Amino acid sequence: MKTKISLPLACLVLFLLQSFILPVDNYKNYELKKNETIVFNSSQKNKPEKISASYKRWSYDHSRYAIEIDTAIHLTVSNITAAEGKHQNELSIILCSGTFTRNEDTLKVHATTYYDKLYLFSVEKNGIIDSLTSEVQIAFVSKTLKNEYCPNLVTTGTFTGIVALPKNIDPDEIYKPEHEDHTVGVFTYFKVIDANGKSREYPMGDYVLIGGNSISFSNKITE
Repeated sequence: MKTKISLPLACLVLFLLQSFILPVDNYKNYELKKNETIVFNSSQKNKPEKISASYKRWSYDHSRYAIEIDTAIHLTVSNITAAEGKHQNELSIILCSGTFTRNEDTLKVHATTYYDKLYLFSVEKNGIIDSLTSEVQIAFVSKTLKNEYCPNLVTTGTFTGIVALPKNIDPDEIYKPEHEDHTVGVFTYFKVIDANGKSREYPMGDYVLIGGNSISFSNKITE
């Protein structure tokens, strides 16, 4: 997966996001052990000074989106394009902190943001899925296309997220424009509960969970 990053425009470096599978500095990517819990983005528990930032991402399978963040923490999302064909399902987590916990084959996420809300949007659905409270609980179960157990790999550090990736995959296979069936894992169970008790299950696919004060979607094309 190839990712292009535009650095923040002013005041504070929010995030420097890297390709999901690429082993880079300040990087951890692994399957949690049963009953293991790890913390992510602990430095984001405190509200920073005013910031503005730009984040652009795309991959070899043509999945892409861009996020502009202004000093009021208004999020403008554009260029949303779904991956072509079968692919590893993924959740990207931005501007929030929390924990990952594994219970048997279920990966649980507790996420909070210092901004007004958490927004969840789908890269497949081309837009917003849900506006949530500033704290959520998420549960995942992933399977291979043969309906066998598939690890949910978590990444913490300069990038935070989850990808459903079967075991023993050659890294070169992940970067191909077309993904072979044996390299694909999907979210067969994806449930979110917010602080008000609102509960909803979502279909398999690629999602972004991001903190902010407001959000809008644009059809503009940026390079």
